[in-house]
Amino acid sequence: MLRFTTALLALVALTSTPVVAQAHRQPTPATVPPNAGSSASVAPGAEKTQAEMEKASKEREAKQKAWDKKMKGTMGGVCGGC
Repeated sequence: MLRFTTALLALVALTSTPVVAQAHRQPTPATVPPNAGSSASVAPGAEKTQAEMEKASKEREAKQKAWDKKMKGTMGGVCGGC
């Protein structure tokens, strides 16, 4: 009887606290401040232009291609592939 009463009290205590579950809700658009994440907080001139982004992309691709060529040449004698 004591075990049943203890289990029942624990069950009631755990299910009767819905306030704790609501404290960690995901923010909704209505609860987010209007200026959160806007570009107004970014320093002027910090945004990249389309041309700069394309240039950086081409540089990354060239570096990746050079790295792949180097690794293929280095690993060619060790492993021929599966």
